[in-house]
Amino acid sequence: MFVPLCSHHFTSHHFTYLSSHVYVHTAQLIGYADPAANQNLGDQLLWAGSNKLFQRFGKRAAVHCGGSQSKNLVSSCLEKKDELVKVLGDGKGMIYFNPGGNWGDLYRHVQTSRFDVWKFANENSIKFVSGPQSIFYSGKGKSAMRDIDFINQMSGKDLLTFRQHDSFEYAQTNYGNATIVKESPDMAFMLGPQVEHDKTRVDVFLLVRQDGESKMQEHFENYDQVCKAVISKGYTCAIGDWKDTQMDRVKDFDKHSDEETDHAYYSDIGVQLAISTISIGELIVTDRLHGAILGFLMGKTVIYIDNSYKKLSAVFNTAFANKASCADTKTFGLFEAVNIAPHDLTKSIVHLLAKKRIH
Repeated sequence: MFVPLCSHHFTSHHFTYLSSHVYVHTAQLIGYADPAANQNLGDQLLWAGSNKLFQRFGKRAAVHCGGSQSKNLVSSCLEKKDELVKVLGDGKGMIYFNPGGNWGDLYRHVQTSRFDVWKFANENSIKFVSGPQSIFYSGKGKSAMRDIDFINQMSGKDLLTFRQHDSFEYAQTNYGNATIVKESPDMAFMLGPQVEHDKTRVDVFLLVRQDGESKMQEHFENYDQVCKAVISKGYTCAIGDWKDTQMDRVKDFDKHSDEETDHAYYSDIGVQLAISTISIGELIVTDRLHGAILGFLMGKTVIYIDNSYKKLSAVFNTAFANKASCADTKTFGLFEAVNIAPHDLTKSIVHLLAKKRIH
């Protein structure tokens, strides 16, 4: 009950705030920039969620162009600039840049690509919309000031959206005088309730990242300790990541006459792979934001571990804001692991499993 109810809250939030600013609502045509053709299935959930948003307005992307995340899926936006101007110029449409958690200097190549596309759109009088983002600057360089200077040179008619309140506040303070800034739930919520395809294989599945965003970066062996401890209590347990379930879908779609249709299939396959991954466990333990979101949308019990800069808790706080019935995430099985030492995490897992068995 709570999953469909709260999921409807998110999709309505996306629809209401975007339609009130008439960007998707009035744009006759949409150009999709930098769709994520990588091994992070979470990025493809964002792509698919964005397509769902367009469908809500009775639209779909008329043209795609690549950036730093698109690999060889499609030609770059700058290579396709003549087509983009022809299709979207003179007020005919807008460019929408793929959402995610890459605004700042942690994934600088994506930020650079976004600004290249934004500059091109600005020079050709095409509206630019950046899908909901998280901001993170390490403070080790001058990237933050360079970005502020860049944005202050833009026309002011464009829309930047952020999926965390702290990111929104930062953007409002530093970019708000130059362009429109809004707060919005993460775009993956736009997918709505999902149903698992495969039979659950283990009681507990740890879907964990092994990169600089992980709090366990120096102690990945802790996850092995947790799984062994859970097994010692009579349960089954497995550990994996998105990349472990990925398959090769890289293809030069520019060679196909039905290119724009093929792009949609690519993101849809990513969603199905992600659902199959989450289906592995009855209870999901994850430090991947979209592992937690998809687990929620599938009605799973989820224990989420915040990442190194508290992205997960901040995104959930924005997503569940302004809806009293969705505020207590424990009601629908979404729990934050405050203590992540192996003993404490194991204790939380076993407690929730025992509770599920009783009910």
